[in-house]
Amino acid sequence: MKAKRFLNCILLGVMAELIILSASCSGKDNKISMPSGGNNSVSDIISRQMQEENPPYEEYPLDEEGYYPEEDEEAEDYVDIVSEILKEKKWSSQRLASLAEWDKLKVDIDFSQMNFIVAQGQVFDMMLDAQSYNGMTTKINGKFVSQESPYGRTYAALYYDATACCQTGLSFIINDGLVFPKDYPEEMEDIAIYGTIRVAQIQGMEFMYVEVAKYFFE
Repeated sequence: MKAKRFLNCILLGVMAELIILSASCSGKDNKISMPSGGNNSVSDIISRQMQEENPPYEEYPLDEEGYYPEEDEEAEDYVDIVSEILKEKKWSSQRLASLAEWDKLKVDIDFSQMNFIVAQGQVFDMMLDAQSYNGMTTKINGKFVSQESPYGRTYAALYYDATACCQTGLSFIINDGLVFPKDYPEEMEDIAIYGTIRVAQIQGMEFMYVEVAKYFFE
């Protein structure tokens, strides 16, 4: 229905962005190989997949608020992702006193030891095979960003390349009674998180995030 179509578009859009950013930022020595013949560009493949998942856009005119008018009654079906996960799972997050404590933590996937291109490839592989990473530990020291959507406010730690034109990273959830915005960093300020990768089922779709055990920011 509407919620599922919306989330499908989000995931396909993110996939497209990562593929395009990987191709544009990696340089000539890191090209993505595509099958020869026919319409096999990145945009063609994404377009065909979106057409298979969703009828043409013109069949679903949006109102001024961005909803499908004929399905407004389903708007209440949206769930707040972070609230739902915090309600179902019980864990606690600890704020560290210094970044030095965070540096000593050992993990399965350490983004702090990766350059941008390696981190970007790692995140892309995690998107393609999320369940294989479920339960692994990781740590990230990146820039804090948050975004509001029909699925509530979500938070992420992002890495940027040297030109700041490309970004990659992971969503995270801190369970320490923090209230946005007063208890979180300012947008684009540094944040370091350590925790376990989780994959939640939200309205039939997968949502990957880091279940934060320890974190640090100024």
